[in-house]
Amino acid sequence: MNPKTTGLLALVALALGAFVYLYEIGGDPQRAAEKDEAGRVFSGLDSADMLAIELVTQEGQDARFELREGEWRVTHPVDAPADATALDAISHALTHLPREGDVKSPRALEEYGLGDSARVIRFEVQRTGGVEENTLRIGRSTPVGGHLYVSREGDEGVAFVESYRLNAFNRNLSDLRERRIFGFEVGAVERLVLDWSGESEGIARERVEVKRGDDGLWRMTGPVEARADQEAIREVLSNLSFLRAQRFEDQRTADLDASLSDPIIKMEWELESGETAIARIAVAASADELLVDAGGAGSVVYGIAAERLDDFSRTINAYRFKQLASFELVAARRIEFELRSRKDVRGDVVNVSAALEEAGWTSADRSLDPDALSDFVRDLSTLRASDIFADEMGDAERASLGLAEPASVIRVFGEAGASPLAEIALGRLDDRHGLFVQRADDTTIYLVPSDIASELPTSLEAFESRFEVGSAELADGDAGDAGDADGADGAGDGGDDGLQEYDALDEL
Repeated sequence: MNPKTTGLLALVALALGAFVYLYEIGGDPQRAAEKDEAGRVFSGLDSADMLAIELVTQEGQDARFELREGEWRVTHPVDAPADATALDAISHALTHLPREGDVKSPRALEEYGLGDSARVIRFEVQRTGGVEENTLRIGRSTPVGGHLYVSREGDEGVAFVESYRLNAFNRNLSDLRERRIFGFEVGAVERLVLDWSGESEGIARERVEVKRGDDGLWRMTGPVEARADQEAIREVLSNLSFLRAQRFEDQRTADLDASLSDPIIKMEWELESGETAIARIAVAASADELLVDAGGAGSVVYGIAAERLDDFSRTINAYRFKQLASFELVAARRIEFELRSRKDVRGDVVNVSAALEEAGWTSADRSLDPDALSDFVRDLSTLRASDIFADEMGDAERASLGLAEPASVIRVFGEAGASPLAEIALGRLDDRHGLFVQRADDTTIYLVPSDIASELPTSLEAFESRFEVGSAELADGDAGDAGDADGADGAGDGGDDGLQEYDALDEL
């Protein structure tokens, strides 16, 4: 074949291939989009251009919603923030509603339920030439297929659509209002005050104030100067910021104001911008829900589920620092134990040391279970107390709690020569209070509940039972025995009597 002819044929083949690709393959998405657009009830509209929507809610309430400065609001029958997600869904449903088909030669609109009985939704969109008003009429179901008849205002044509595409319109007014009561960001709060009804006899109300320091950490500034529980503060702020209303009281009444005059909890917070806000939470008259006042006289009162009260602790110690140990698990390289026998708490201390090697945790002196020790170090790295027993005690009082000569001292080390990552002393386990624990860098006496204490090496026997391979000892009663008569004897004459003497500190 002539080379010139061959070249011409090759060019034709390339041109044909390019045409097939550009039109059949490359042009397919564009044709699909054009077909989708042409098949909509309202073609040429975009939900991003929506300005206002009017509809009748499920309970028969005429409602209007407007987009103002990028935020949806209810403007009738009340003026209040609207649920942006719900209104965006309605906007999309209106502007992208696809027709499943059209009725050929339609008869009177009343025959399709599109007359006076039709459900009417009006909406406004921004167009190049100004604001355009549109109306969707929704009629009865089709005889076959369960679709719904629809029409546009001023258009004699009748179409039908899949019924589920209209579900976004089936809402009560409360479903379309913003249920989030407070819209602040947790990280923007600089100061928080909690004030609640006192539960102890003779105490009318209690109050806690915390402030965020320059280092980003929370510190308690009232009623005492102390470290704050970072996790507890973050939790209460998170619960507050995501509090959701289950109903709205738009009309303030004397009964509502009376209920809110002495709230169970009053919270005040200040943002880094200097803006402040107050929330009052009270029990409703029906006692099956809570009332939230977020704005003072004349503002909306929100009803929330009664169980939400548990989201806000009402003890001072709940907001105090209670972290017994906190370190990165990968940083722990060595752990040391000072252990006394529960059978002879005045006896010699037994020292046990374990190091993290390639094969796991090992000891030169004892055969230890590396997995059990690894689990313990992991749990220890985030160990928290449940309560505070006392801020400071003398030697005699500490002895009564088994902390003057503790049955167990635990130290965790990282790099060689560095200070301990954690150091705690374990004292007595009391049936009523729990396990008394003290940090090496703190005079505070902490309490650990019995279920957690049972997992700690509270004596030499408890250590051997849990960590030594092939130990014949059983853990039964080891933790509990730390607070039995033997343990009390180890504290000297001030044992049980000393503990009773300081029971008044339980409320600290």
